[in-house]
Amino acid sequence: MPQDWSIERAFMGPQQQLVHVTPIEQRVAYKVVSYTDHVVQTDLQAIYRKWYTKIPDTGNPRSVELARQMRENAGSDAAYINAVLAKFHDEEYFYTLQPPALGSNPVDRFLFDTQQGFCEHYASAFAFMMRSAGIPARVVLGYQGGEVNPLGGHLIVRQSDAHAWTEVWLEGYGWRRVDPTAAVAPERIEYGVQAATLDGIGETWGFTAPSQFLQDLAMTWDVLNAKWNEWILGYGPETQNKFMEWLGMDDPDWRKKFLLLVGSVVGFILIISAFMMLRYRPPAKDRAFILYNKFVRKTDLQRRVGETAGEFAVRALAEDKLPVDNVNSVTVAYLDARYGPENDIALSRLKTAVAAIP
Repeated sequence: MPQDWSIERAFMGPQQQLVHVTPIEQRVAYKVVSYTDHVVQTDLQAIYRKWYTKIPDTGNPRSVELARQMRENAGSDAAYINAVLAKFHDEEYFYTLQPPALGSNPVDRFLFDTQQGFCEHYASAFAFMMRSAGIPARVVLGYQGGEVNPLGGHLIVRQSDAHAWTEVWLEGYGWRRVDPTAAVAPERIEYGVQAATLDGIGETWGFTAPSQFLQDLAMTWDVLNAKWNEWILGYGPETQNKFMEWLGMDDPDWRKKFLLLVGSVVGFILIISAFMMLRYRPPAKDRAFILYNKFVRKTDLQRRVGETAGEFAVRALAEDKLPVDNVNSVTVAYLDARYGPENDIALSRLKTAVAAIP
């Protein structure tokens, strides 16, 4: 039950609904403190009692007779509620997203003939049986459950999580929530949400649940979409003020906001520039290359563009710049150190060969 909320111009409606005074036409974020244990409306006025026990004057006679007979046998309202839930659980009632059509006298048809339906069938039939026995009842539409996104830490509530249940009014307790759909035995649940996708074709092909890769991809996209809505689409005056307060600026004027904007843009450009410099900076020269350059300088020659170590050795020998042994030992050691298995032995040989050249 919502108790405290941060959104302005909102109030608690007569049916325990958090209502905004004007239609909400854009995405909003707000905080709510709720309590799972609560008592609501322990005193029910006569006008509401009459309203929530009203049933049509005609139709569904078998359901009315069954309800009144079960209430008389139960002895109390609470016992009668449990008896109706036990009926859904013990008898051959099935949960399915593809129930047969009911036609006239729909509650009678559901309770005595088809015994198949989804949450709205069970919620409406249960409310009808409560009202037929003189117990105030109403159907509630909302959402049940959801999926926690492990990446963003938030709960995803989809349209497929829509659900219907009931509330009954008991003397001394007020309105109490009852979910008759949950009373159906698990082995008689024919179709779940996943299996109902594409009229059951997914279940036939064995695709009743998404693969882990697709699940991770969907969760990642959901996080990106949530952050986009939170920081881009939802960035308004309230978010601006919270950000300024976080920076230690209480009630900032337009000059401070302008300076903050300029500073943010400059800081963003500096961060991008630093990233680009780190990303595209040339790789550091390894020790083998540094030692080989010392050898090249001792030959008094310049390496040509694209010239390999072997080609340079041939040219150095042709110019008769250094002894053959020195050129060959440096070249072999350099190739081993630069392109061979990574170890310190070849590098040590190269260092010794370069140092041996006068």
